[in-house]
Amino acid sequence: MEYLETLLKDEGLVKGNTRSGLKLQDLIMNAITYLDTRTEFWRQQKPIYARERDRRILQQKWKKQRAKPSDPHQYLLNSMEEIDLLLSKGDAEGSYKKAQQVLKNIKSWKDDMPNKQEIIGNLHSCIGAAQMDMGQMDEALKSHKKDLEIAKQRDLPEAKSRALDNIGRVYARIGRFKEAVKVWEEKIPLATSSLEKTWLFHEIGRCYLELGLLEDARNYGMKSQEEAEEAGDVEWQLNASVLVAQAQ
Repeated sequence: MEYLETLLKDEGLVKGNTRSGLKLQDLIMNAITYLDTRTEFWRQQKPIYARERDRRILQQKWKKQRAKPSDPHQYLLNSMEEIDLLLSKGDAEGSYKKAQQVLKNIKSWKDDMPNKQEIIGNLHSCIGAAQMDMGQMDEALKSHKKDLEIAKQRDLPEAKSRALDNIGRVYARIGRFKEAVKVWEEKIPLATSSLEKTWLFHEIGRCYLELGLLEDARNYGMKSQEEAEEAGDVEWQLNASVLVAQAQ
């Protein structure tokens, strides 16, 4: 708390904005208010970097194969974008229904279609994300575990990372912090960017804080802070600072 109050006295810092346009002064004030109210932390939306990463991977894999408007890959890309857009607009039910319909269509296609199982795994991930937003945690966990199973069977590191990411989030939301830590620590070797590591270390540290393991929480908070500095993300530097302050 004292650390954050000291930050407020730094006029050069508090007058600035984060890359998302949020005023740093507001972020620090929210952090101070938040120190004793943790519930909303686990309700935050999946990080933007993760949604953009999943879409980019699909586009890279199918770019060379989208020759005709009737091509199934064009249909899939359009469908995935619609599913993601519905979810980002808060229409979890609409996103869920669309993903279920696309999954049904994909399963009816020939088995020799390239990347069919990978696509099915991605759709299970989308379904799980919608179920999570609708509060259907048990079903969301099942969907994300299906995604993980396919990723392991097909040796798909990006998909495995995504599935572990989401499974950990479900566990954290329902208060199963030990399971969340176990899953997220399995994901660490798969994290490829500083921003992804920043978020991941922060999540693990937050779980350790909830478990009362302050030293572990502080260590992960410091790791998160280091990666945030490497990424040049001021907002996440402050988020990590909040975690370190709470773990004192």
